[in-house]
Amino acid sequence: FCGNEYLANYARPLCSNIKIVPTTVNSDILRPISDTESNKKPMKIGWIGTPTTYKQYIHSKIPLLKSFTELNNCKISIMGSGESRGQFHQSIEFLDWSESKEVQFIQSLDIGIMPLDNSPWSNGKSGYKIIQYMSCGIPVVASPVGVNKTIIENGISGFLAETDEDWHESINILLNNQNLRQKMGASGRIKVEKEYSLKVWGPKI
Repeated sequence: FCGNEYLANYARPLCSNIKIVPTTVNSDILRPISDTESNKKPMKIGWIGTPTTYKQYIHSKIPLLKSFTELNNCKISIMGSGESRGQFHQSIEFLDWSESKEVQFIQSLDIGIMPLDNSPWSNGKSGYKIIQYMSCGIPVVASPVGVNKTIIENGISGFLAETDEDWHESINILLNNQNLRQKMGASGRIKVEKEYSLKVWGPKI
């Protein structure tokens, strides 16, 4: 079993029986919340991961993210980075990861992000956090690397952003357009239910 075509291409010379099985989520648990359940003021841009991936992919984006907190009524929320609270800027919060709080954290976001570099390691990733965001009806901005380009339909369920200028433009568009956030979030949710849900892949496995 390989999580994407990149890994399958690596494995094919070594194994004659390859199946691509994407990362899946339980879409009954990772679900959108209604307006009555949500209390999302100010707007929140969020990322979830590990200390290793934070250092590799997010730390360099902190100045860019800070610029949004200064120009827009929004905050940055990062879970699992290993950073202590109060680092960098008062509008950037660092939360410890826990299984019990993970779903609630993702549901609290208005925009989910997944920056990557174009390395072999990044190309081998299977887009788990993107699928988590989309399952909760959250629009996504992510790097056009590896399987991200398959999961995200650019301009439909989110934006693929390569340069800092792309990132700034994509996030700014979403921050200033509630209808677009809702529309992209709904499109992402539909795609997860059809292609990345436990309900679909459990029986196939």
